[in-house]
Amino acid sequence: MVYGRPRRRPVPFRPNNIGRPRRPFTNSQPSNISSLMSHFQTSDGKLDFSKISTTAGHMRKIYGQVSPLLSMFLKK
Repeated sequence: MVYGRPRRRPVPFRPNNIGRPRRPFTNSQPSNISSLMSHFQTSDGKLDFSKISTTAGHMRKIYGQVSPLLSMFLKK
């Protein structure tokens, strides 16, 4: 027991809230694709292909660095 702090009480086990109704899912955010594409648009609304190709190059470099690490964990 640590002095100066109250003891924690154990949390009772509750199995997955069975029997409680779920709230209906509402999607108030824009779709993922339009949200993603908005990052690659210029101020006048056109696609900035230079930014797209730069980002793709960065992703390729990251994949090249992470791929050997992931392959070590995914070996069967």
